[in-house]
Amino acid sequence: MLALATPVTETSDNTTSVPVLTLLKSLLEKGDNDAVLALVSKLLSSHNRQLKEALLKQRQSVKNEGVSSDQLVLLFKQLEAVVEQSDNSADQKLKDAS
Repeated sequence: MLALATPVTETSDNTTSVPVLTLLKSLLEKGDNDAVLALVSKLLSSHNRQLKEALLKQRQSVKNEGVSSDQLVLLFKQLEAVVEQSDNSADQKLKDAS
């Protein structure tokens, strides 16, 4: 197994920060399976949250909603019917006026 460097850094809240792989290795060597599972669970939760945030950000940036061909055909048929009805109404009014 590769030896991992163990850089320990101080954080702003007076705790120490150890790389995750180093911490996992230490916990596994101690046989602290519950702590290993808790750490992996926390990592997965954090990763899933980051993925969801990235997906949400991507969805918000893409606002181009597509319109299907069927929707366009329906729109133009309805528009054609409205125009035809309007023309017939105008023709009738002219006939009535003359």
